[in-house]
Amino acid sequence: MAVSPSATRPSLTSSGYKTFYRVVANDSVQGPAAADYMAKVVKAGKVFVVDDKSQYGTGLATAIVAQLKKDSVTVETDSAPAKTQDYSQIASKVASSGAQAMYYAGYYSDAGVFAKALKTAGFTGKMITGDGSKDPNFITTAGNEAAEGWQFTCPCLDAGKDPKFADFATAYKKLSNADPGTYSIEGYDAANVVISVLKSLGSTSPTRQQVADGVAKVDYQGLSKEIKFTPNGDISGTAIYAYEIKSGTITLLGDIGKMISG
Repeated sequence: MAVSPSATRPSLTSSGYKTFYRVVANDSVQGPAAADYMAKVVKAGKVFVVDDKSQYGTGLATAIVAQLKKDSVTVETDSAPAKTQDYSQIASKVASSGAQAMYYAGYYSDAGVFAKALKTAGFTGKMITGDGSKDPNFITTAGNEAAEGWQFTCPCLDAGKDPKFADFATAYKKLSNADPGTYSIEGYDAANVVISVLKSLGSTSPTRQQVADGVAKVDYQGLSKEIKFTPNGDISGTAIYAYEIKSGTITLLGDIGKMISG
């Protein structure tokens, strides 16, 4: 049995697995939320979507493109395989496209290099990427100047940026000698889901089936959210958050759903 704090590939909960659960919304939720954010908050009439040809990147990009089209946004797409050495050509293509926003579906190591190329190419639209790139090493790779203003969508709640999680952040840093990262608070919640089930069983040697049955029915108030699972193992909540790099720091902007409705 697995309770994941970070796995977002949609097929993990649509392939018939009976003992897989996740405490974050999957990419079939993040993708449409990211698209709606660009269409309704950024108000981009045209968006350029780039993926890294990974299963994560192509899956997220596909979900974003589908929703952008539903939102009547003009879409242009391209791919840059992971570990591409020269992003200048695709960066120039994005810069000359007339797009008001660009979404990169891939990981921070490549996103940082791409950010440098976009800066050099003179792209002035909003630059956005997903949870795979929400990492301080994105800034390290891109450099502060190229990274500034980039935004992220993520089903993760950044514990280090909210005063109500100050005790968690302090305890985390004391234990690990590092600030909480992407999915740290979800990792804490995922572990406590299992612990809460073990405690509820009141047995020194519960069976695997008993634990699996308990997790399936769990209703646990975590730090990040109330955790209940759908029959296929997905979290019942659908919150996706937006972040932005401001003065070299990844800063929470808010819950995308609330930003759109409010």
